[in-house]
Amino acid sequence: MEIQWSLVLFTALSGAGAWLVACAGLDAFKGLAKKTVVPAVVTGIVLIIVGGIASATHLSHVDRIMAVLAHPAPGIFLEAVLLGIDVVVAVAFLVLYRRGASEGVLKGLGVVAVAMAAVFSYACGSSYMMSSQLAWNTVALPLGYLGTALAAGTALWYLLCAARREEGAALSFAATETLVGAAAALVTSPGLRPSGRHRGRGLRDLVLGRRRCLRRRCARGLRRGRHEEDRGRAVFGHRGRRRRVHRGGRLPRAHVDRVHRADVAVRCEHLASLFPPPGLPLPAGRPFPRSCPMDQTNRIALDGAAIQEMREANETRAAFCRFLASLYLYELTDEQIEAFAHIEIAGDGTAIDEGLRAIKEYLRHRHGGTRQELAVDYARVFLGAGSYDRILAPPYESVFTSEERILMQDARDGAVTYYRRGGLDLPADNTTPEDHLGFELQFAAVLADRANEALDGDDAVSLADAVSLARSFFVHHQQNWLPALCEAVDEFAETDFYRGVAQMTRGYVESEAAFFDEVAAALSLGAAVDEIRPAWDGACEGTPSAAEGAVAS
Repeated sequence: MEIQWSLVLFTALSGAGAWLVACAGLDAFKGLAKKTVVPAVVTGIVLIIVGGIASATHLSHVDRIMAVLAHPAPGIFLEAVLLGIDVVVAVAFLVLYRRGASEGVLKGLGVVAVAMAAVFSYACGSSYMMSSQLAWNTVALPLGYLGTALAAGTALWYLLCAARREEGAALSFAATETLVGAAAALVTSPGLRPSGRHRGRGLRDLVLGRRRCLRRRCARGLRRGRHEEDRGRAVFGHRGRRRRVHRGGRLPRAHVDRVHRADVAVRCEHLASLFPPPGLPLPAGRPFPRSCPMDQTNRIALDGAAIQEMREANETRAAFCRFLASLYLYELTDEQIEAFAHIEIAGDGTAIDEGLRAIKEYLRHRHGGTRQELAVDYARVFLGAGSYDRILAPPYESVFTSEERILMQDARDGAVTYYRRGGLDLPADNTTPEDHLGFELQFAAVLADRANEALDGDDAVSLADAVSLARSFFVHHQQNWLPALCEAVDEFAETDFYRGVAQMTRGYVESEAAFFDEVAAALSLGAAVDEIRPAWDGACEGTPSAAEGAVAS
């Protein structure tokens, strides 16, 4: 994964600038470095502002910047607020210092400057904490940012004091501050993955050893996952119902492998986390040009057998999507492992069947440490735990479709556009990028449910809406990158279980492609598959909504 220099500049410059202002504020208690205070505060303000500009450039689109500023939940918004407050405090201190304000006022602002520097540095680090990245989801990360920012700021303060030729007492006190900052950085910086032999190890890793620490973290994550009701991504604890197996029929039946019986024991995630956001202007027009066999009353003009086949296909598609999503979103529990070990294999030779066979064969040799072994493999392959010099198989569309192979790229924006076109969104406190495969599979499941609702209501227009949106999302946000993800899982997974999951994912792609080909023909949707793009995509045609984007052929 390439270094994001805009974010590096933001955290380094802004943190150092905030602590440089804090050092000038501390001098209000001593009054030793009078020649350095003004240059130090000015330099600190410049560093904070330049760092903020660097952070804004990382968002790249004006629409994204405005969306962050208008939304109080994301970490970027908090950083912007704290940065602004820090600049105001620094400017106020500078003005009052130049005007010869009383010592009490300057000392009060000095204390505020120190507190703001600490809060700002910690907040910068905490904004990078996310449950989907095991190595980042620890308090050691923001503490590391705090320590290194303190060291940088105090070192700059000492250099400025030396450059301004301050007296010996001032230099001595500045040196003491620098030593304190260096000690703080030494204690906290292991959480920031320094280069060299101990790269990637936190303080516990250095004491216990990386492998032992990784296992402890995975085990702790499994225990926590059992009890938490909401990790900011989806509602936990829903058990899928056993679906009826339907064989035969004119529609593709690859999804009807009895894999969905594992839903009895596997925690399946409904898109309860994707809900209509309050105040979001949803588009009034239809997202696609379409047609559908209907009579003059907009009723579906298909025979009863075809409607029943489509309904059963959608039921099994939705169940399988939620089942597969749970495998990419969460580690397995002991109960789920036992359910997999006794799963029935259809024996129809599909890729889904082959994947299940590989999983069952692996679990035939299960033992007391199997859950931990699978948790370690999950963390390594999907979360990147223990790998710091190459990308493994993070299940995010942006990683596999962007040139830089990094998170939060155009694919993420495109996925969000589809979710909102469907009247859905993620919670405000979600910290996992929206183009995670688990979310995409949940969205596909919701659209399959909507298609069945349209079938039950005999509504041809709503059926065409749901199928067209699902087909477009599959083509432009799943079929285009899932084969590459499966290859990466095959390459880096150490257990046959997750290689089997990759094979099942290949089967999902194959069966969805066949399903949409046949359903599109049955509903007369046409061969062209339009794409919904974000509003800021200049390639969009038509008149896009500011929030939702436009349809482009």
